[in-house]
Amino acid sequence: MSRFPDPAGTVKAFLMEEDIRLPIEELKAIIPHGARLWIIGGALRNALIEAIHGESPLTEDIDLFIENIDPEFRLAGLDLEGELRATELGGVRWLSGLSPYSFDIGLLSRFVIIDKFRLDPTPAALLSAIDFDVNAVMWGWEDEEVLEAGCVEAILRRVMGFGTTRVFDRAMLAYRILVVRHKTDFSLSPGIFHYLNTAVDLETLKRTEAMLVSKLGKPAADAIMKDCDAICRCGSHSEYCSRFGDE
Repeated sequence: MSRFPDPAGTVKAFLMEEDIRLPIEELKAIIPHGARLWIIGGALRNALIEAIHGESPLTEDIDLFIENIDPEFRLAGLDLEGELRATELGGVRWLSGLSPYSFDIGLLSRFVIIDKFRLDPTPAALLSAIDFDVNAVMWGWEDEEVLEAGCVEAILRRVMGFGTTRVFDRAMLAYRILVVRHKTDFSLSPGIFHYLNTAVDLETLKRTEAMLVSKLGKPAADAIMKDCDAICRCGSHSEYCSRFGDE
């Protein structure tokens, strides 16, 4: 049975687990004075799914953004215990010896949507730039503040919709749609359904499939692409809902 959660309490309880709290405290201790940490996205989404529905996708990584910091700050130079690896979008992935989680760290001002569309580098802009409503949740480490934009309602309904209309790469967005659907088993909103059926051409689909194979392996990619094909064979959102038993 779905339960209405206390978002702030749920997120704080999750982040206070030692495997998460200790590495974040280590990071906080070495970034410049006045910089602020925001934890966003999938890990918090999963904590809320667990609180609402009783089970959730596996969480393997924690996404963090640093606010109020020089845009030229070199994340690769962070003096952290463990291993740092560069990520595709200009951040670093930190594999800490203190935790089974990996920590993906980026500069808020360099977040791809904020950078491309020249948005003010603020928490509100970051929240408005998150791809899907189910991911639109953030936690401010210093103030213990939770911000969300439709995340709780989307999780309660088990329906994922767009969180922003800004698109920086069609294949990446299609990849993200398919992966989040695969992880959560949530229904697609009319907007996302129509995006897959009208904006994703054959070339984009090939690029999306290549991303899936590269990041998840061929067996998982094949299963996800089979699901995508079945969705795209539906002539309307109502047919999709009827065939998939979604709302």
